[in-house]
Amino acid sequence: ERGAQVKKFNVPRGNDKAPISIELEARGGGERPSGESTSLKCDIYLAAVGRKPNTANLNLQAAGIKADQYGGIEVDSDLKSTATGGNV
Repeated sequence: ERGAQVKKFNVPRGNDKAPISIELEARGGGERPSGESTSLKCDIYLAAVGRKPNTANLNLQAAGIKADQYGGIEVDSDLKSTATGGNV
C-alpha cells in the first residue's frame, strides 16, 4: 500500500492455516485517510525495505507505461502495466 507503513503484525501461533494480519498507519505514523485500507490479511508477507525503483533511464513514456510519483511502474490487479507500445 503506497503511503502506508506497518503499524503492527499478528502472526498466528499454532494454526498454520490462519492468515497473517497486518495493521497499517499513514507513512510517518498516524491515521490513514478516510476510505484507505487500515489492515491486510495474507498468507505470506515479504517486505523489500529501502528499495527504490531504478526506472529513470528506461524511457517508459515511449512504451506508454505510466510510473507513479516514486518511479514505480503502475500495474492493475492482474499485474499488467499500462504499456501501449506492443510486447513490453
